[in-house]
Amino acid sequence: MKRNNWVIVFCIALILSISCVPANAMTDQQKRDCHIIIHLAAADAAAWAAALAQAPGADNVTLALSIGIMTGGLAAVFGVTITESAQAVGTKILSNYAWELATRVASQWAVGWIPFIGNSINSATMAWFVEEVGWAVADALDTGNWRELLLP
Repeated sequence: MKRNNWVIVFCIALILSISCVPANAMTDQQKRDCHIIIHLAAADAAAWAAALAQAPGADNVTLALSIGIMTGGLAAVFGVTITESAQAVGTKILSNYAWELATRVASQWAVGWIPFIGNSINSATMAWFVEEVGWAVADALDTGNWRELLLP
């Protein structure tokens, strides 16, 4: 291949790679703010999960509230206004994650009743779940697809 052909191939590859970058990429400040909000929500939810481990499913109300409050905080980072209550937002988002939530509840029924071990596992799975949901919400807010999260 001639030298000019390599230059053309390089230019085309560069143009294609630039066009694949999302238009709404998070700024560094938005990433930092999202990290803080999501980690605080995960820590809050994990504390509730550890406290309520011996009653499987009891922490789902606090989970919905934690996710709703987290979503409101993330929405503020991206300049989005959500007019519904935190509980309603959290419940709608959780309905989109029904399968993941079901597997988490199954782990609660399996080992949640065992003192200390159940508390630790319940807390860890709750933190993981809130982290996953939090970053999905942040990504949806960043790309402008957040309305789909609020559909039941």
